[in-house]
Amino acid sequence: MGGRFGVPAGYAGRTRQGLPHGSTHERRTRAEDRDREVKPRKYAEAGIPHYWLVEQNRGLPVVYVYELDPLAHSYSLAGIFHDRLKLTAPFPLDVDLTAVRRR
Repeated sequence: MGGRFGVPAGYAGRTRQGLPHGSTHERRTRAEDRDREVKPRKYAEAGIPHYWLVEQNRGLPVVYVYELDPLAHSYSLAGIFHDRLKLTAPFPLDVDLTAVRRR
């Protein structure tokens, strides 16, 4: 596991967290808990319609895309992207994730 960051899609207040490299088991830090549990809950309560969580796997990005369920006020997983991130919402986007420089 390498660096990761949680981003409400289209939101200007982006953060990036550097994390230690993992071994065969998953190591969760406070930053990971915040990105996976606290931030999505707060952003959903604020009505932010899209949330992306970007992690690294073997030095390449993996993007988890979530969309807000306005009735439940929580996010649902809309997709997990490894090689290519292609979306139409919240805006058209097509990114070759394999072209991103390895870390």
